This record gives sequence, C-alpha cells and structure tokens, in this order.
Amino acid sequence: MIKLVFTGMLLLASYSQAVSLHAKTRDQKNSANTSSNQWRLGLGIGVEFHDLEAKVNDNISTVFTSHEDSTRSRTKKFIHVAPAIELGLSMGRDFYLGMLLAGRYLDKSIKSKAGLEQGWHLSRKFQMDYSFDLLAKPGYELAPNVMIYGLIGPSIAKWSDDTDLLLNGTRTNNLKISETSLGLGVGLGFEYLVQKKYAFSVDYIYHAYKSESGSKQMTIQLQQPIGGLQTITENVSRKIEPSYATVGFRFTYFL
Repeated sequence: MIKLVFTGMLLLASYSQAVSLHAKTRDQKNSANTSSNQWRLGLGIGVEFHDLEAKVNDNISTVFTSHEDSTRSRTKKFIHVAPAIELGLSMGRDFYLGMLLAGRYLDKSIKSKAGLEQGWHLSRKFQMDYSFDLLAKPGYELAPNVMIYGLIGPSIAKWSDDTDLLLNGTRTNNLKISETSLGLGVGLGFEYLVQKKYAFSVDYIYHAYKSESGSKQMTIQLQQPIGGLQTITENVSRKIEPSYATVGFRFTYFL
C-alpha cells in the first residue's frame, strides 16, 4: 500500500512538472511570435545607377526626315542619389510587408540634332525633371537578418520633350510635349540587416510611363536653283514613351 501511494505521488509530481514545462514552452513560443511581429520605420539614402530612355516615334516625311530615323530610342546613363522612407511590418519569423517612398530630383536631358537642308535643323531635347515612387515591398527572410524582396507600385514622373525647328541656329517653330505621367515601378532586391537598426540593400527597379503624343505644323523655305523660294509645310507629330531603370545601393537607419 505504501509503495503504491509513493508511486502515485511520483507520477503526480512528474505530471505536474510536465504540465509546468509545457506551459513555460508555450509562453516562450507565444512571446517569440509576438515579438517578431514588429513595425519598423526607416530613413534611407541610396546611390543609383540610372539608364534613362525615351522611345520616340515621328510621323513626318520628305525633307524633315532626310537625315534621321522616324522610330528610335534615346538613352542617357548617369549616377544619382535618392532619399527614401520605409514603413513595414515583420510577420512571424519569415515574412515582411513594407511600403517604400522614394523621391528623385533628376533634371537630366537627352539631346539630338538632325540637319535638313540650306541651314535648317531639327533640334530635340527630352527632359526628365523628377519622379516619386510608392512601392509595396513584400519580403521573405532567407536566413537570420537576410531578406529577399520584391517591389511594385505606382510611380509619378514629370518630363517634357521639345522639338525646335532652327534656321542657322535661330528657332522658327517649336513643338513641346510636357506631362506629369503616372506609371508603374517593378523590381527585386536583397537586404542585410545589422543589429535590427541598420539595413544594407541592393535592388533593381524598372519604371515605365504612359506614352504621350503631340503635333504641330512647321514650315521651311528652300532657295531654288532657278530663283525663288519653295515653301514646304508639314504636320510634325511625335509620340514619346519615357522609362528608366535603376540599380541602387541603399543604406537605411530604422528608428
């Protein structure tokens, strides 16, 4: 009887200890899961390698296109610094969802010039003034402090395109297309986090914007061999599709 009672007491003590250990483990797990669901707000600065492109389609003929293709792409490569703000939420141990706001004051232009006849020229200038992105940033943690992420969202850009008709360097007519375009930014990146405060990331983002068109009548006068002037009037029409791609290296400090 005494042996049976002693055995029962040992089983009861073992059961109590197991229940206590299970509760402690559950509390630690819940605490870890709760602590991993954290918001973060960061201020960043990035160095970006830009590839700016303006796809141009001209609908003009005869003397106005004698020295230039009607459909082509004009590009310009440069390095730029871009500030950014990031707000995000870590969900569990693996997933992340954030929003990245980035602004770029670019003030970059692409110029070209086509010679016509008898001192007449067509001068073109595409200008990208600035752009703003608001991109969703879904991420997945590959390893502790190492995350791969995607970027997608709206982008706004202010740009213009000027076509000048020149005679011996003096402008005689102008076609100007100026727009604030809504586009789409899509990208992919990699982030390394140090002490949960400092993030180093590299990403590629492609920005595409809606094409815009404009047209205007332009006139040139050509001296004829037998005397007199030949007047040529044409409707100069242009379609511009701006875009740019960036490869960026960014440092972010999380508050």
